[in-house]
Amino acid sequence: MSTTAVGAGACYHRSEATIEVKRTFMEYAERSVLLVDHAKFGRRAPYLLAPLDAFDQIVTDSGADDEEIAPLREGRAQVRVAPVGRG
Repeated sequence: MSTTAVGAGACYHRSEATIEVKRTFMEYAERSVLLVDHAKFGRRAPYLLAPLDAFDQIVTDSGADDEEIAPLREGRAQVRVAPVGRG
């Protein structure tokens, strides 16, 4: 799943209704994966979706700074960094 904002060890979203659905998905899924591009780091959104350590895997792109990726690696999630292609 995706999210609107990442910071302080958690991810956030603009829509409370969307969070309800995503939390239900996470509750029943065998595995949860967060997809978050570099533009989401340091952004704000009003509703807490989940702490980052609630995910089994986090995938981001190579546009994210090492300082932004380091907190992702502190949790239990496997972190993958996808290279950003040059068009």
